[in-house]
Amino acid sequence: LALHKETPQGHVVVTFGIGDGAIAALYSGDQGELLNTADSGQHAGQTRFLDAPLFQEGQGLYQRAKVKVFSSLDALILATDGVTDPKFDSDNDMHDGQQWWSLFAELAPALPEPSDEAARDPLQEYLAFFMERHHDDRTIAVLHRGAGESQPSDLQEAQACVSRLLRSRLPTVSRCSSGIKLSRQAG
Repeated sequence: LALHKETPQGHVVVTFGIGDGAIAALYSGDQGELLNTADSGQHAGQTRFLDAPLFQEGQGLYQRAKVKVFSSLDALILATDGVTDPKFDSDNDMHDGQQWWSLFAELAPALPEPSDEAARDPLQEYLAFFMERHHDDRTIAVLHRGAGESQPSDLQEAQACVSRLLRSRLPTVSRCSSGIKLSRQAG
C-alpha cells in the first residue's frame, strides 16, 4: 500500500508493506529505492494478508510502515510478485535502483494514454509477457509524471480508480487522473 502527496518540502511517500510484492520510488533521474520488505513464508507461494492477526504483531507491524520525503520523484511503482519475480533475479536485485530504472524503461512505452484504435491497452499487453516458470497473477500500479505535467493527481479520482481495480476479478486496466495507471493481468 502506498500514499503520495506533493508538498512544498518535497514528495511525501507513505508505504505499508504487506504480501510478496514490491514498492519502489524512482527519483533524481537515476536513483531508486525499495520501500518495503516482501513477505515470504516457509513454503513456496506462502504470503501474508492484511488481517486481524497482523495488527497484533506489535513491533513487526511498525516495521512494515515507512515514511519518506523525496526532493524529486520520477515514479512510484507497486507490483505484485507476478511482475517482480520474473524481472528481478533475486531479492537483492530489488534493492538496486538501476534495476528499477530498467523496469521503468520497459514500462515507459506502455504508459501513455492508448488510442481509441488500440484493441488492447499497452500496459495490459506488457503484463502478458511470457517467461518460463513465471505464471503468477500480475498487477502493477505506476504513478509517474508525463511530459509537462506538474500538478499532483486528484486524490478522490485516484481512490476511486484503485477501488475499481480491486473490485474487478477480470484482467483490466484502470486509468485514473493523468500519470496514474493500474493494471491487472490474470495468471
